[in-house]
Amino acid sequence: MKTFAIFGVVLLAAVSCAIPHGGGQSSSFRKQDDHGNYAFAYDIKNGYGAVNGRKESGSHGGVVGSYYIGDVDGRHRSVHYVADKLGFRAQIKTNEPGTKTSYAAAAVYDSANGKVAPSGSLHVAPHVVAPVVAPYGYGHGYLG
Repeated sequence: MKTFAIFGVVLLAAVSCAIPHGGGQSSSFRKQDDHGNYAFAYDIKNGYGAVNGRKESGSHGGVVGSYYIGDVDGRHRSVHYVADKLGFRAQIKTNEPGTKTSYAAAAVYDSANGKVAPSGSLHVAPHVVAPVVAPYGYGHGYLG
């Protein structure tokens, strides 16, 4: 029985070494000041060609950012967003199957798979601002 167990461990080690592990690349950036202004970004590309990234900047007045994801099979999505006193607004561009161009929940979905919806004004329900109490220590420490 010991021989079988040792053989299994050796076989598992040999198989895991035989599987190719692709290398990848990544980069990141982060900045924050004492006034609550911040910015960060990252980009990742794995060894197989898939990519993703995000960038965002914000202050007490709002947030502006975007993220993207691209798969090795050619599917991609990019989202550009703004959150400020007028609420949250996003524009999504994609070629993912099952999507179509639409205007839903103050987000514009721009799909390569559907017809372009007619342009017009976008009516968004007003948002309610409620106070938020952060727990003690929020915004301090390792992630800042």
